[in-house]
Amino acid sequence: MKHFLTITLVPVFIAGCATTEGYIKLVESWEGSSEVHLIRHWGTPEKIYESGESKFLEFISSRNVYFPGTSPFYTRRVYRNRIHTFPVGGTPARTVIYRCQTTFEIINETVVGYNFKGNDCRADPDKN
Repeated sequence: MKHFLTITLVPVFIAGCATTEGYIKLVESWEGSSEVHLIRHWGTPEKIYESGESKFLEFISSRNVYFPGTSPFYTRRVYRNRIHTFPVGGTPARTVIYRCQTTFEIINETVVGYNFKGNDCRADPDKN
């Protein structure tokens, strides 16, 4: 059991550094930047929308994280003079999709606002 706790607590500690507040700080830092500078850093946007004098650049990041399952342990019980083995515990393997969709508003080739949504819009606040 000691090894299990060590393995599960380390990723939680590391993942705890990135926060939504850190991501807000990151995207806010782009306000006032040029559209060209934003695209050079973030890459080609997935979608571009225009409405009036505003242009909206949408960037999407997505990743799949596989969490392996754990094996059950087995217990034995005597029932009607026979030994029966039963599985106890264990978890199935699963894959979680982490995604972040960030949209920047551009007016006169300058970033003036942003919006984001998703379960992976996180950044380290000290590295922005």
